Amino acid sequence: MREKFDIQASNINNARGVGRSTRLQDRGIGGQSEKEILNIVTGADQADAVFEFVFHVAEINHPHGGMMYMASLGAATLFTLPELADED
Repeated sequence: MREKFDIQASNINNARGVGRSTRLQDRGIGGQSEKEILNIVTGADQADAVFEFVFHVAEINHPHGGMMYMASLGAATLFTLPELADED
């Protein structure tokens, strides 16, 4: 994805929760499962293409495939590592 869309920033976070189809009696602390949250920062000009790409690659359109949403970003700062001299 980085090469295809030149994505410069993304984050993966973990959370716990229950699915919509989880029975009420199983929605306690023991019934929670680990979830992964992927945040991708991209320009508005390619946001729809990135959204569609992730939707299909992550198989969101399959049962229990998860959910996605897109929102505008208020601000972001590009973080880059400095170039290091080659050690010979």
